[in-house]
Amino acid sequence: MPVPQIARFRQDELARLKDIGASRALSKELPRIARGLVLGRRTARHEWLRADTGAHLIGDGEMNFGRFVLLGQDSCVGVYGRRSRLTIGERTSIGDRTIVNVSLLMSIGAHCNIAPDCNLSDGDFHDILDDSGSPIGPRNKPVVIEDHVWIAVGVIVLKGVTVGAGSIVGAGSVVTRDIPPGSLAVGNPARVTKKIAGWR
Repeated sequence: MPVPQIARFRQDELARLKDIGASRALSKELPRIARGLVLGRRTARHEWLRADTGAHLIGDGEMNFGRFVLLGQDSCVGVYGRRSRLTIGERTSIGDRTIVNVSLLMSIGAHCNIAPDCNLSDGDFHDILDDSGSPIGPRNKPVVIEDHVWIAVGVIVLKGVTVGAGSIVGAGSVVTRDIPPGSLAVGNPARVTKKIAGWR
C-alpha cells in the first residue's frame, strides 16, 4: 500500500510557518509525517495528508482532502459504501483519537479545528423500529461543517446537522440540530449561548 509523499511547501507557506515560529518544530516533524497511515482504496489527493502514528483511513467510499489536512494520532476516518463521500478542506486538523464515520455524505470545511476524542457521524448504522417493525426516519442524513469551525474536546456530532462557519462547539457537547454561523454552542443537546465574531 503506497505511503503519501511529504508535500513540498511553497515559499509563502514557509514564510507563514516562520512567522508563527513553527519552522524548527516542522523540521523535527517531517520524518514522521504519514508514518503508520493506512489508506482507503478510494482516497483522493492523499499526497497532501499529514498523519500522526496510528491514523487510519478505512472503507470503500470516496475521500477528498484539501492541502495539508492533519490526522492526529490514532484517529480513524471511515467512509463506508461505494456511494458515500467525505470532503475535508485545506488546513483542517482532526485531533488524536477522533472518529469520523461516513455512510452517506459529510463535508468538513477549510481551516477547521476538530479536537481530540470527538465523534462525528452522518448515520445511526442501525435502523430504529416502531411498534410495527417499520424504520423510524432515515438511517443516514448528510453532515456539513462549514469553514473555520472549532469543535472542542469530546464533542459528538450527529446525523443531519450543519455547523455554520466561524462557530465554536464547546467541550463535551452533543450536536443534534443546526448551529448558525458565528455562534458559540454548548451542552447536551448543544444550544447557542451567544453570537461571536469568530476565533483564532
